[in-house]
Amino acid sequence: MPRLPAELTRLAYPLTWRGTLLRVEVTNTQASYTIEEGDPLEIAHWGEKLELEAGETVSRPLPEPPELEPVGQPPGRAPLRRRERVRTS
Repeated sequence: MPRLPAELTRLAYPLTWRGTLLRVEVTNTQASYTIEEGDPLEIAHWGEKLELEAGETVSRPLPEPPELEPVGQPPGRAPLRRRERVRTS
């Protein structure tokens, strides 16, 4: 399941799987799944199996994101600041 950047509060998209139209909505705290038309569907949300019926919305919380170390450029590969590029050109 995607994580939303801080600038976004909601992401929603339709998905068709074997003729079943599934609508997914993700916020910063939960994901919701709705079958808009078609047969019942079994999906997994972070390892939890969910059985969805047409017209029913199932929501589950999103787990806390893991703590990650900041990403940096490899040694000697950091981009030059704009003023430094202008002076050397």
